[in-house]
Amino acid sequence: ASDLGTGSGGVLNDGVCNGTEACVYIDKITAIYWAPKTSTDYTWENGITYCENLVFGTYSDWRMPTQKEMNQFFIDNGYSLKSSTNQLNVTFSVYWTSTTASNNSANAWGVEPLLFNTDATKATTTRPILCMRAN
Repeated sequence: ASDLGTGSGGVLNDGVCNGTEACVYIDKITAIYWAPKTSTDYTWENGITYCENLVFGTYSDWRMPTQKEMNQFFIDNGYSLKSSTNQLNVTFSVYWTSTTASNNSANAWGVEPLLFNTDATKATTTRPILCMRAN
């Protein structure tokens, strides 16, 4: 994790999320930046809008990841994300991706990060989201 934002209670830019600074998780394999899980669940469409409008850690070019990007992120970082101290607040939930189901456009794919399960569900279902940006 990297503390690229502003805040107090920690040491800014020391690479540790140890205060109230806005912390961005950087995937060291892909260099993709990830914002922490939202505290609110969203429908698929509202989740996409949330990510597109997000300003976090001084960045404003966030988006919802594709199913492939989300799966790869969890494969690359799965063990560290299982830690109780993970910076993204990842839990045993299915997270929305921007990928729609090819057999039903009313459904979109979700990914469960800790067991690597995927499923296509009605886009009107509310789920947690993670937003990402390419560096």
